[in-house]
Amino acid sequence: MANIDSTSRAVALIKNSMFFTLATSDGKKPWSIPLAFNVGRESTLVFYSAVESLHSKHLELCPDVAASIFTGPPSVDGLQMSGSCTVVPDAKVAEVADHYFTSLFSGDDLAWWQRPANEFMTGALWRFYEVDITSAYVIEQDQFSETRLDRRITVNIDELKELIRPA
Repeated sequence: MANIDSTSRAVALIKNSMFFTLATSDGKKPWSIPLAFNVGRESTLVFYSAVESLHSKHLELCPDVAASIFTGPPSVDGLQMSGSCTVVPDAKVAEVADHYFTSLFSGDDLAWWQRPANEFMTGALWRFYEVDITSAYVIEQDQFSETRLDRRITVNIDELKELIRPA
């Protein structure tokens, strides 16, 4: 059952993080990698990677992914998600790339990181990807000190997507 607080915690973890760990598989072997991300205009988690990277090759075979965001001491919290990951179509790349870079960087950092949209289209070295979150869970914190059981609380996906959608 979804806890009201679980959604607000999930939203805070997503909005206050620049990196997540993405897990992929080719159907035989799993792989995970930390990646910079932002929230796309359709409430997806957007990142880019080199097409020759292992996780990009996995995504060609299997779009099912898992992802996690965690904070560290002194306060520990975490979000675990699963979803489907697809390549951003060429027709959307310019809009997605502009939103991605301008929401993560500014000034000299933006000038250094941002590249033309055509460097992320079919046949290029990099591609943008978007994860459509289908399930999410936060760490159960209320009873942990008593039970010491590491449990998760379900996050309401519809609420989460509405609350993380960029203005």
